[in-house]
Amino acid sequence: MSEFQYLAAIGRRGGLASRRELTRSQAKQMVAIREAKRAVQKAGVGRAANITTGRGHAWEGGRAPVTGSDLS
Repeated sequence: MSEFQYLAAIGRRGGLASRRELTRSQAKQMVAIREAKRAVQKAGVGRAANITTGRGHAWEGGRAPVTGSDLS
């Protein structure tokens, strides 16, 4: 057996072992969730506003923000 055939056989076994069997209701639920997520993304709901506009970013220059114990 060649290396290619060996790897193909391993991949085939793994693929068959990891198959999920969904009930009709589970599949419908998954589709509904996916469609809801898509609708939310399209509407632009939940996108954070850029509150650092014009003031730089907290990690600007590659440095983390200073913690309370390090303040002087």
